[in-house]
Amino acid sequence: MSDLVHVGALSLAVLGAGSLIGVRRDVSVMDMAAVIIMTTGMIDAMTISLLPAVVWFAVMLSTAIALAISVRLAPAVDAVRRRGDGVVSAHVAFGLLSTATLILVMSAPPGGDLTAASELSAHPHGSTHGAPRMLAAGVMVGTVVSSVIALRSRPTRSHRLHSAAMSASTVAMAFVVLI
Repeated sequence: MSDLVHVGALSLAVLGAGSLIGVRRDVSVMDMAAVIIMTTGMIDAMTISLLPAVVWFAVMLSTAIALAISVRLAPAVDAVRRRGDGVVSAHVAFGLLSTATLILVMSAPPGGDLTAASELSAHPHGSTHGAPRMLAAGVMVGTVVSSVIALRSRPTRSHRLHSAAMSASTVAMAFVVLI
């Protein structure tokens, strides 16, 4: 069952990334790069695990911070050169944080020790203790709230598809930790 949920989560992530990248004209380069990094991290963590989970966590966290800084600095940047908006960027940044957290939590050994995650792939799904499971549940709730806000503020079909697909993918990954 876990493998089926993995395939579903990955398929939804690819669909969401493709829909956002397909919009192009009102999506920033940072948003597109962030979605590509997030999807690549998911693919690696769920398949061959070239990089340890903690490396993907660091890459995604750094990207989320850079994305937040770019949105914060946007008013100071020439509006003609700036593409995208804060709602999409906020949703993508939260998605990066959610995915990074879940990749790290999924890599915890059965004892729930996240410090050992640096040496493991994201396959053990051993987080049976309360804290990692509560973290996964919090990420799931936060993702749903973030997606509802994004769905209500972005009227285009591609943006809505992106928000819904990425939200469903994150919820599926959190579900794997919770079951």
